[in-house]
Amino acid sequence: MVVVHDGREALAAVPRFNPEFVLLDIGMPGLNGYEVAQKIREAAPASPIKLIAVTGWGHTATRLAPVPQALIITSRSRSSPIG
Repeated sequence: MVVVHDGREALAAVPRFNPEFVLLDIGMPGLNGYEVAQKIREAAPASPIKLIAVTGWGHTATRLAPVPQALIITSRSRSSPIG
């Protein structure tokens, strides 16, 4: 598992780790979760990566808590290409 803290880091990590799942915070700094998801799909439209969106916007305590912005979950073989 790889933890990053903004959208640009998430985009850079995806091709390096060939994840099976990416957990994206909708309110990520830099590029938000929607933008990251769109860019992942544009870069590899046939990719089997599962994108999961989350947000803490509904709860004040969650919004203020210091949490990772994206988790790149790598359980696939790293030798298999994206797309």
